Amino acid sequence: MLAERAVQQVHAFHGDLVARMLLSEQDGDGALASRLRTEEPLYRCRDGSVALTDGTVAADVLRDTRFTSVPAEPGTAQYTLACVDEVIRAESGVVAPESPSTQDEVNGAVSRVLRARPSAELDLVTEVIRPVVADVLGDALDVPIVRRQRFQRLTELAGRAMDASVCPPRLTDGYALRDSLRELRDLCGAEAYAVAVLGAEMAVNLATNAALGMLRDLPAADDLTTLVPRLLFQDPPVRLHRLFTREPVDLAGQRIEAGTRVLILNGAVRRERSGAQATALTVAAHPRLAPMAIGIAIVVGAALRGHLGRLRLIGGPARRLRAPVTRAIVRLPVSVTDREAR
Repeated sequence: MLAERAVQQVHAFHGDLVARMLLSEQDGDGALASRLRTEEPLYRCRDGSVALTDGTVAADVLRDTRFTSVPAEPGTAQYTLACVDEVIRAESGVVAPESPSTQDEVNGAVSRVLRARPSAELDLVTEVIRPVVADVLGDALDVPIVRRQRFQRLTELAGRAMDASVCPPRLTDGYALRDSLRELRDLCGAEAYAVAVLGAEMAVNLATNAALGMLRDLPAADDLTTLVPRLLFQDPPVRLHRLFTREPVDLAGQRIEAGTRVLILNGAVRRERSGAQATALTVAAHPRLAPMAIGIAIVVGAALRGHLGRLRLIGGPARRLRAPVTRAIVRLPVSVTDREAR
């Protein structure tokens, strides 16, 4: 991991825009995304990878069976952690469960957390959104009640999986990720643990982005079914999709060899593309889990919307570093009043 990190830094130093994005050492990639949108549809990276910012080309690639989400063999260029590729591979066969939680139950869960807060301030991500999403998924996956708190912690630790597929984590984070993936596999089963890893992270990220958007006073007329698709375009919960070519292919007028890593930069899709297309890219890349995550985010967002009059941002969001895929918000501090604002 250290060696690959060093190679990324060398490529970034020599001007590789994608390498700079993958290092993800700053809270934001807006400037890099803007520069990449001015490049050709296919950007050749210094390490031999290619990156796509054209939504039409990306959509074609996601439907093309000549591309795969995991390398065929360990040792492929940019291979990082075997446990990460294992959970990504497991996603292709997963059956997303139906959530037994109703809107009223989620509303009640959010209300209980807000009533039980020890002070007038709380972190909306760690104290509200993550626990509620974990409960919804815990019900869907039949996780025993006595294991729910541990389940929530494991999904939080495992949330780095998608980022670690392209950005080697620090050693301590790598160990925590590996161990949490193993424990989730034992808890949920090999057939379902991708739901707990990838589905939970997408749902938490999207619900958090929706909460931030609402707290920043997006038009009040927007309901969640309108707001969420807009966020999937403006600040998608999965900003990058990693694929590999199974065989030589012609892509955007260029010949790409077998085994080449292809990065679809969903977060840098050209802005003339419609929001519907960006949403479609997210769903096409995760066809089994994205619809479930979007549904959970809408339910959790709707529950939070009922308390907007009581919530005020008291600081900016803190995003996870080394997270070029998710740019996950890990802290969103708010103050809570005891009565609705007038």
